[in-house]
Amino acid sequence: MLKSVKNCFMAAAVLFSAAAVSTAQVRTIEHDYSAFDGINASNKFKVTVVFSENYSAKLTIDDALESYVQCYVKGGQLYIGLDEKNIPKDLKKAYKGKNASEPTLNAVVNMPVLNSLTLSDEAAFMNTSTINSDNFTLTLNDETSITNLSILAGKSATLNVNKKAKLSSSSVKCDGDIALNGDGKASVTVEFIGNNVTLNNAGSAEIAANGECKKLSVNTSGSSKTTVSGKAEGLVVNGKGGKVDASALPVYDAAIAVTGSDVIVNAANTLELDLGRGAEITYSDEPVIKINKIQNASVIRK
Repeated sequence: MLKSVKNCFMAAAVLFSAAAVSTAQVRTIEHDYSAFDGINASNKFKVTVVFSENYSAKLTIDDALESYVQCYVKGGQLYIGLDEKNIPKDLKKAYKGKNASEPTLNAVVNMPVLNSLTLSDEAAFMNTSTINSDNFTLTLNDETSITNLSILAGKSATLNVNKKAKLSSSSVKCDGDIALNGDGKASVTVEFIGNNVTLNNAGSAEIAANGECKKLSVNTSGSSKTTVSGKAEGLVVNGKGGKVDASALPVYDAAIAVTGSDVIVNAANTLELDLGRGAEITYSDEPVIKINKIQNASVIRK
């Protein structure tokens, strides 16, 4: 009986060792594709873009995951991810054990221009050089994170940071308009230079933005926190809830239309107010105040 138990233990150890070896083996897969100008990556893929005239992808992956890799072009987007529904449970466990190593999921993508980038799950973007695009859109979902991203856009730049995603120590320069959208528990720290800049902040997201623009608009809601600094000619704040600190953004004219929001503003020329219940406005400098409505709200000069 003891010998039988010992043999069973040894057999189990051999199976575990085989599983560990199989997940450690890697292989490279290369494909050419039809034209695309966007990337949508998920799972734990680490994506690097090489700008060239070709449309291709080189994947370096664990051999055990080869059958479950998805890489295809649809609607001008290159999708990179895993078919998680069909990955066997024992293979998933092999990557989640105490001593399990991270899966090798690397993608090197060749393309002429990157106009949109979407990351989900824990996917990562590895480029450190500046992204050049006429119209660029970035979307970060789930727990994705990007640091030191540099964007140079011609006509427009749109940055969407959702759920628990983080965009930090990054910059965007645009000859046209910039839109930055935060939601959920997102965290954003960004430098900007643009014409018209719009910050839409919701949920409990936090945005810290510093830069220069002609007009800055903030739409605030929930328990979000928005901090802006730099230079602008005009400031517009709308919304319900949330906190907006624009004390380090001196402007000529400001228009505030909020309910239940805390707003700090620094306006030199005019300050237009349309305030609903629970709003609190703190202002500095000596603007001419134009009151459209103040209902159960407070206005404080700093």
